[in-house]
Amino acid sequence: MSQHSKTKERLLSELEKLQRRVSESRRGYAQIKQTGRRLQRLVGCLVRLGVDPRENIGNLTELSGELLGADWAVYTRFDRGMLHTWGQWNTPSGYSTVDRPEGRVCYELIRRGSDRPVIINDLPQTTFAETDANMVRLGAQTFVGQAVTVEGTGVGCLALLYGDDFVPEEEDRDLVRLFGLAIQGEERRRRSRDMGPVNEQIRTIWAQTPGNSTRPMKNTIVCENSSPKASRTPDMRPRQLN
Repeated sequence: MSQHSKTKERLLSELEKLQRRVSESRRGYAQIKQTGRRLQRLVGCLVRLGVDPRENIGNLTELSGELLGADWAVYTRFDRGMLHTWGQWNTPSGYSTVDRPEGRVCYELIRRGSDRPVIINDLPQTTFAETDANMVRLGAQTFVGQAVTVEGTGVGCLALLYGDDFVPEEEDRDLVRLFGLAIQGEERRRRSRDMGPVNEQIRTIWAQTPGNSTRPMKNTIVCENSSPKASRTPDMRPRQLN
């Protein structure tokens, strides 16, 4: 089985787990509907991805920022000794798409290659205020990042930036991980040149997602831009890089 196929299977498994948790949730109807809507939009976007991995990564980065209520979002790759931004959404004026890696928070995540999201609160009070001063200069207070690995090596980082103190809920963190897996699939697809269609199982999950409409899907890239802000109710202790 190819690495790309393994990534797809893992993504499908994580999507199904989140779907079951949403369906079995005892939370209020409004919260269940909001989570179902976010999951619906993610899966709908996956189904509509095209043949260009870089364009797909850009679409996934944009949707991640919207669904998770970030102020801005970027996907940064480490290539030829530099950090290159391949996807960005709502980035503030002055953001540089090519940067040195040393001391940058995204590079630290790429280097460590964790499969779980990393949350760093109160950025101006961390060592990154000195080593990654641009983050603070651009108004970031909270960093939520997901490393993307290929064959055990870190290749990129999805970063969601917030101008206030944001603590993601469990389902927020699940979505971040799902976006990371989706981008990982595009990175592997780019390397293998495997441009096959998205697995039919993803369409099935999309159709069964709570709150989903039954509109037929077209084979075009359509990532709608009307999601509500993600919940910002603290329910976990912030974590920082050690």
